[in-house]
Amino acid sequence: MSSSSAAVTTTKNRKGGRVLEYGPDVAYLLFNIWYLLAGVLALYLSPLHWAVMNSNSPASSSAATSRMRSILIRNFATCYIGYAPWHWYLYGANGGAPPKAAKRKFNTNMPDPSQHERDRFWTFVGFAISAYLECILVEATLNRRGEKNYDATSFSAAFVAVATFSVPWFREVHFYFTHRALHLRTLYKYIHSLHHKSINTAVWSGLAMHPLEHLVYFTCLVPYAIMLYLSNGAWYAAIPFYYAKLHSELSPIMGHHGFEGLGGSEFHHGHHELFNCNYGSPAVPLDYWLKTDAASMKAKKSK
Repeated sequence: MSSSSAAVTTTKNRKGGRVLEYGPDVAYLLFNIWYLLAGVLALYLSPLHWAVMNSNSPASSSAATSRMRSILIRNFATCYIGYAPWHWYLYGANGGAPPKAAKRKFNTNMPDPSQHERDRFWTFVGFAISAYLECILVEATLNRRGEKNYDATSFSAAFVAVATFSVPWFREVHFYFTHRALHLRTLYKYIHSLHHKSINTAVWSGLAMHPLEHLVYFTCLVPYAIMLYLSNGAWYAAIPFYYAKLHSELSPIMGHHGFEGLGGSEFHHGHHELFNCNYGSPAVPLDYWLKTDAASMKAKKSK
């Protein structure tokens, strides 16, 4: 499963021994602005937005098929544009990072090309599932707005602002608890183990997971999807949903690309190496509070 883009803030450099500090750093905040802007763009390109603007009826099956095709194309384009440049820069066509970046890699070994191929395939599967879930929401919302003609729930500007602000924090909490649950023996064996095939993670690793895990992962969108649905597709109520959607799709890059800086997460890299610790992100220190961070787990074993 993926981690958020929060980089670990430290008081010492990596070679001198890192001392972890918790809370969001500047990179975390900047990348969240990027996800928000990407979400607004995705909303603008969404067939839901244009159907609402033009008061289109969802009755036509051909119109629904066209909307589904549009969402799928946009999602695959988002995947490629979002992930490929990071892969080219950090891992390149020849499999090697630029010299300055290579010095900052958490694991100095480069992943096998077959890992990149496997992770890329499952990442595109994840974006296909995300597109399908968006299609269901779009059609349900247009049906509520059109054929059923239900009154729209009006949300105040303050409510929308709070919902938008809540996105990264809710995502962090949701991620921690769902991720920890996926480490239960049976769920790990049949579902989550696919994600952990990548120990030395890379750009495409974050969203490379079993389709059932994708479904669990994207349940973070449910509160914002309900808000969008009840508003009958109002553009202002759609902002939190599309922000959360793009956050869930793109933030795994930072949690897994494997380099110090550039929003990279040594905290989550430690999870892939040590397995049974660091389930969340330093941005919301649930691991520290619940004693599942690497230091706490090491202390438990030493007793």
